[in-house]
Amino acid sequence: MAGHKPFKDVREKMSPERRAVSAQRTQETLTAMRCTESENEEKPARRALGTAAGKFHVPDDFNAPLPDDLQAAFEGDNENEAQQLNQDAQRGEERKARIERGRRFYDEQLKAILEPQEIGHFVAIEPETGRYFIGDTSTAALAAAHATMPEELFYLKRVGYNAAHTIRGHGARRR
Repeated sequence: MAGHKPFKDVREKMSPERRAVSAQRTQETLTAMRCTESENEEKPARRALGTAAGKFHVPDDFNAPLPDDLQAAFEGDNENEAQQLNQDAQRGEERKARIERGRRFYDEQLKAILEPQEIGHFVAIEPETGRYFIGDTSTAALAAAHATMPEELFYLKRVGYNAAHTIRGHGARRR
């Protein structure tokens, strides 16, 4: 706040009489607030132990196992979950294999062609066919790749760099 002055600075500039009046008003306000709060405040009633005795009955089978269909509803379908986990693991392995094929294709075939003149540009590589698409930005390279091959996944690389993008934050700053 541009025009804000700390309370202490303002009080130091006041005359002693003005300071006394201000302090008295502040004390009166705080006292009034305390009285109002305590008068209007409703305190919850305390219950004595055992006052609900006989009003609630715990069934004999309270701790019994749930029926299988109800238990399955709480836990989810274990067979579907296992299948989902297996599919996720397979996708992860496929993703790692695609990344490795993309890296190898770049290193073995594209590096010598692209690095002299395309440093800093992005290349989207489809490792199965060997097709690649170059763009000034990662979005441009991937848009060109998806326009030509909409169903395929691509390996993205920044020509001449170890990574396509960097993440910077507090840890990256030099202090």
